[in-house]
Amino acid sequence: MTEHWQELSTAGKAFVLTMGARLVFGLYLALNDHFNYRDTGSAVTVLGIYALLAVFTAMFLCGRRPGLYLALGLSAVLILAHTAFTVMDLANLTDSGPHSVYNNPWPTALRYLFFLATFGLGARLWFERHGPEEVRQS
Repeated sequence: MTEHWQELSTAGKAFVLTMGARLVFGLYLALNDHFNYRDTGSAVTVLGIYALLAVFTAMFLCGRRPGLYLALGLSAVLILAHTAFTVMDLANLTDSGPHSVYNNPWPTALRYLFFLATFGLGARLWFERHGPEEVRQS
């Protein structure tokens, strides 16, 4: 695995480190759900989602390019679902209880920050692999 780390570009290393920080954030969310909100179901769901992100990041780190695409795809689904939840919560269409955006502004902001970092670095990695010539031709 270390040989793949050395072969990664700066954007690849930044992507892996960003995903590592994102995994630590996911662990914080799961522990917060379990211990502060007493919501074990939500904690297990969060752990499952971030475990998938960890597997996809490990695939990318081991030289498997689909890991990048799977991580970006799962991130897109998550941010769309979180955006729908945020809109419904802000419009008072649902009772989100302790998971309300009003009660958790920092985790909400961090989710979007990690989303932007993940997609920015993912796009950069994609353009490293597919140069501008290939993008124009497709």
